[in-house]
Amino acid sequence: NGIYGWLAPPMGLAAGVAIAAVLRFAMQVEGKKGARAAELPSFGRFDADDAMVALPLAIWLGKGELLLAAASIGAPVFCVFFYWLMKRRLTSAKAD
Repeated sequence: NGIYGWLAPPMGLAAGVAIAAVLRFAMQVEGKKGARAAELPSFGRFDADDAMVALPLAIWLGKGELLLAAASIGAPVFCVFFYWLMKRRLTSAKAD
């Protein structure tokens, strides 16, 4: 049920697989370059993982469908960006 109907499970799967892939990339980079090597820079006083605060707020405000749409698009896009960024970091580490 909901506005996405049968598309909701594949949308959630796409977001979940992308998040798992980001974690795997981070673990690979940190295994090769050391702890915190895959850390992203902060923006102001906020880290990328501070966005997790928005998840329960979105659900509480009844925006679960919007959150699912954002995650199913945003997580795979971020995964591609993160993979590219980590490949650059590993390549620069080999050049050093």
